[in-house]
Amino acid sequence: MIILIFHVSLLVPEFVLPLLTTQIITYRDYLPKIIGPRAMRKYLPKYRSYNSSIDPSIKNAFATAAFRFGHGTIHAIVPRLNESYKEHHKFPNLLLRNSFFIPGKLIYQGGIDPFLRGLIKYPNKLMKQDIVLVSDLYDHLFENVSQVADDLASLNMQRGRDHGLPGNGECKVKYEVMQF
Repeated sequence: MIILIFHVSLLVPEFVLPLLTTQIITYRDYLPKIIGPRAMRKYLPKYRSYNSSIDPSIKNAFATAAFRFGHGTIHAIVPRLNESYKEHHKFPNLLLRNSFFIPGKLIYQGGIDPFLRGLIKYPNKLMKQDIVLVSDLYDHLFENVSQVADDLASLNMQRGRDHGLPGNGECKVKYEVMQF
């Protein structure tokens, strides 16, 4: 992997705006809903000024395991909505399992707008202790592209082993998460 370090003024304006927009949405809208306002204040205090002593790198545990929590928020239905945010009659909702590795369904069947409207209208699935992943992600994700029985949950766990992550119990103690 190549890591480039450069000053933001060297970026072309067309590249900077999407980066800044993504950062604003992530920190202002997304993270407070995921970790809550108390954790935001504790772990992500308001920006005051640049501090060269702060390490901006992503921790191995976050990149390898914690960032994968989003897999548990995926619905089994991919909603596609018309301009009125109602179910699209010409391009109805898809089962998640029927949308893997088939970009043509997005491109040639109504374009990205019906899909984006579905993402806007319907929030992510609430993660529960008993159901972490919808069955489409472990029973159907790779069924048409792999000869090996793969599923997203086992790939996530193997990634953690490959990166030498500690077990869940040790992580819960270290990051002050209550034991279940």
